[in-house]
Amino acid sequence: MMIKWTKIHLMLTLMLVLPSAVQAQTTLPEKLVTRFSSRWDKIQVELSHIGKELEALPVIPLGDLGGTGGLISYKHYGNRNDELNVFVRWDKPAAIDLVALVPARRFNWDGLDPEFGLSNFIEIELLDGNDNPVYLVARENAAASRPVQKGFPFVYPLPAPVQAHGVRIRCREYKYHEFPVRRLHTLALAELFCFSGRLNVAEGAEVRLAEDATNQDHWLWRAGFLVDGLTPLGLPEFPAPDLRHIGWCSYAHASEDTDATIDIEFHRPVKLDGMRMFPSRTTTSEDPPGFALPQRFRLIAFDEGFVQPTHVIYDHSENDMMNPGHNPATFRFPETTVQRVRLECSKIWKNFPHYPAFLSFSEIQLLHGETNLAEGTTVSASERKGIVKAHLPLLWSEESLTDGFGPQGKLVPQREWLLLLDQRLELETRQQALSMEADNLATTLQRRLSRTFGGIGILAILALFILPVRYRRRERLHLGILRQRIADDLHDEVGANLSSIAGSTELLSEITEQQSPKQKELLLDITRTARKTVKEARALVYFLDRMGFEGDLAKQFMKLAKLTLGGISCELHLANMDAFNRLPPTLKWDLLLFCKEALHNIYKHADADRVEIKTYASAKHLHLSIMDNGKGLA
Repeated sequence: MMIKWTKIHLMLTLMLVLPSAVQAQTTLPEKLVTRFSSRWDKIQVELSHIGKELEALPVIPLGDLGGTGGLISYKHYGNRNDELNVFVRWDKPAAIDLVALVPARRFNWDGLDPEFGLSNFIEIELLDGNDNPVYLVARENAAASRPVQKGFPFVYPLPAPVQAHGVRIRCREYKYHEFPVRRLHTLALAELFCFSGRLNVAEGAEVRLAEDATNQDHWLWRAGFLVDGLTPLGLPEFPAPDLRHIGWCSYAHASEDTDATIDIEFHRPVKLDGMRMFPSRTTTSEDPPGFALPQRFRLIAFDEGFVQPTHVIYDHSENDMMNPGHNPATFRFPETTVQRVRLECSKIWKNFPHYPAFLSFSEIQLLHGETNLAEGTTVSASERKGIVKAHLPLLWSEESLTDGFGPQGKLVPQREWLLLLDQRLELETRQQALSMEADNLATTLQRRLSRTFGGIGILAILALFILPVRYRRRERLHLGILRQRIADDLHDEVGANLSSIAGSTELLSEITEQQSPKQKELLLDITRTARKTVKEARALVYFLDRMGFEGDLAKQFMKLAKLTLGGISCELHLANMDAFNRLPPTLKWDLLLFCKEALHNIYKHADADRVEIKTYASAKHLHLSIMDNGKGLA
């Protein structure tokens, strides 16, 4: 009964699940596992929470964001376990409290490799002034085997600040990479950050490789690019989906030798020691990373009303600035006190000879250390003033140059941004593990359901064969019981009555004094007939008792002849009895009834004194022959 109810419950569940699975476009295993596994619901709730948290975190871009590649080293010979040491030293000791290492990326014929040249073993140590290790920051034994391989930085907050003069990066177990000429062991690293508070002291530091490294003067790969502040990770932004004001852009100009200015006025005099430009990013695919940053410029301090310049704060008017890609461009200068500054651009950006020249920024920061003092200040441009449509619904405006937002979200300090990316890595790793667990649950349930339904199908097929057999057996048993009852009734009732008739006839014969010969003969015939009928009734009961028997037919023919023929001689020539005994029980019974009737007729009517019973087989038939030497039919 329990099995039946389980089957009914399963079928009802399937009836409820199938329509909803079709309507929601959800796979049947997912719908079933929702009903049968409590763990599935917990996984889905956690995945939903993770999805909401991820929406508020910075993302890892997967496109080409320009900039520099970083440090690279090729191993033309040797094995992948040869050790390479990279030393980075800054000018004076600093209290380091966070270290981050960004993997390099490379596009090839297979697409983007977001962790190009990342060795499997990486060890980072802080060093003193004599290059002696003072603190082990991290030791990664499976750096290239992280579950989520999107180029996430390795971020290591220190429990307490450590005074250090530099850092050493030890690497081995390099990757093989295919190059146009040959296949090489390769080590590549995009950027190293060493923070003291918000200040990245590694930016612009000295980089030295202890072992000989090749191709360090490539335009994309150089040792110094490891600490140039440029990464393949894009701008340090906190996502803001509703952002509309994405920066400022000049008019299109025919020549790159076009002057354009941006004036910034503080509410009071401030101390500055740096400037940071953030590139724009439009929605058109034609604009490359680093779109419209100036190539040559000066930062000038002005008096009240921007009438006369007081001094040049920073001068980059003699050489073209390298395009930083989709990275902020940072410039440091001696500390100065100002209230009004002008960014004077003498050569603006022009990508191709027949392409217009533009000047554009998403944000301009004026720094004291890592503090942005320009946010919320008054800004004025030499052209294209006010709010202008960019690409709907995005807008250009001068005010957005100091609103604290980049082209896609709220700008945050690089330290905070790296920590947010590390938080995203943890969540995506957990998300991937939960998704794999959910897939395993669905697959396991699907496998179990397949086995269950397969077993039910096998049982149904077996039932098609077993139930009819059981039914026939039950019917034969019932028929046997019925025959037994009939035989018992015949024996008890008919036999008793006939015996009573025979006894009464004998008694009548004895008590009757005067009987004619005919009366005596009639009474004697009644007695003989009654006795004979009793004998035949017992024979019938005997055969009814054994109807459907499984025994030997030869023995049954012998018993039948002895029981029916009385004193008539009977010869039995029984051949091929194995074939006869393999007949179905009901057919055996028919043969015995046929034989009994034939022998009974011979005994009663043929006046024979010899009978022959013969069995034999031909090619396709079995034969039963009964012959006598009687008078035959008249």
